[in-house]
Amino acid sequence: MEWKQVVQVRGASFGSGYLIAPRLVLTAAHLLAPDAYGDITVSLPDSSARFPVAARWRRLDETVDAALLEIPADVRDWPTPDTLLGARGRHPQRWGHCVTGGTELRLTATGFPRQERTADRRNQAALVGRVRPHGGATFEILDDIGLLDIDTSGLDPGTADRTTPWSGMSGAAVFPLGEKLLLGVVRADRRPHQGTRLTYTRSEDLLASDGFREVVREAAGVDPRLEPAELVGLLDPAPPRRDVPSPIMLLRADAEVVSFHGREDTLAYLEAWCRADPDGPLAARVLTAPGGQGKTRLARQLMARMRDHGWVVGQVAHDPRDLRALRSVQHPLLLVIDYAETRPELVRKVRE
Repeated sequence: MEWKQVVQVRGASFGSGYLIAPRLVLTAAHLLAPDAYGDITVSLPDSSARFPVAARWRRLDETVDAALLEIPADVRDWPTPDTLLGARGRHPQRWGHCVTGGTELRLTATGFPRQERTADRRNQAALVGRVRPHGGATFEILDDIGLLDIDTSGLDPGTADRTTPWSGMSGAAVFPLGEKLLLGVVRADRRPHQGTRLTYTRSEDLLASDGFREVVREAAGVDPRLEPAELVGLLDPAPPRRDVPSPIMLLRADAEVVSFHGREDTLAYLEAWCRADPDGPLAARVLTAPGGQGKTRLARQLMARMRDHGWVVGQVAHDPRDLRALRSVQHPLLLVIDYAETRPELVRKVRE
C-alpha cells in the first residue's frame, strides 16, 4: 500500500479512495449521488486542492459497492504522486484474494476517518485488522477503537446516530499488512457501538465484472489478475513486468510485450491435464525445449487460462517463503517451477 495514493473523495458524502493508476481512483459507490453522479472531487492527502473527476464505472448492490473515478486528461494541474511515475509507476496495481481456510490474515486500510477530523482537515489513519479467509466478506479490528468518543456536533440526529469513529473510511483500499495486493474496498462499519467491524467489497467480485476490468485495463495497460494473498513471497508477481531497464529486457517472457498466439494444441493438452482430476493427488508435467522457444511464456498463458477457471496459480519464486502454506489452499492449484532442472531441492519440497 502506498500512502501517497490514498485520496479524499467528496460526492454525495465524504469518504476515501485509492489511486490504482495515475488518474484512476477506486472508491465506494455509495459515496456518489444515488440517481446522478453529480459533482465529485478528489484531493491528495497533503493538499487542500480539489480536482473534478468523472465516474467511469459504478456498481452498488448486496455484493459490490465500488466505483472507478477518473481525473480527466484536460485537468492539467493534477499532481500525480511520484509512486505512479517513472519506473515505479510502471508497476501495474496487483490484486489479491484469500485462498486458504482456517487461519486469519492480517489486513490494513488507510483512509480519512472522522476520528481524525480537526477544525480544518481530516488526517490519514491506518486501520489494522484481520480477516478469516472464507469466513465472510468482513474483517475485524483487533481492539475496541470503535468505542472512542467522537464529535457529532452540527449533524442531524439521524446522521449522528449512524456516525462512527471510522466514518469516512468508506472507499479505503484493503491490503494484507505490509504487502501490495489490493484485496478490496471498504463498505461500512457494521457494529458502530460494539467495537469495529468493517465490511469490504472483495477484489474477486470486482474483477468478475467485465466493465470494471475494461476500465482498469485501459488505465493500466494490462489485464488485472488475481493473486493468492496468503502465498505472497512464495510466488512471483503475476502482472507483466513493465520496469524494463533496457530494450533487451523486452524479450523476457514475463514482460509479455506482444500477445500470445499459437501453441493451441499444447495449451489444450495441458489444460485438459489440469482439469482431468483437480482434486486428485499431486501430478507433474515437464516441458522441455531449447532455450528461447517459449516454454516460460507458454506456462504463463496456461496459468492465465486456469486462473480464469478459478484456480490458484503462480510461478514459484527463486527463494520462496515457507511452502507449508500450500497445504491450506482451498482451490485447485497449479504451480510452475521455471528452470526446474537446476532446482531439484525445491521440486522435492513442493512434492512433499
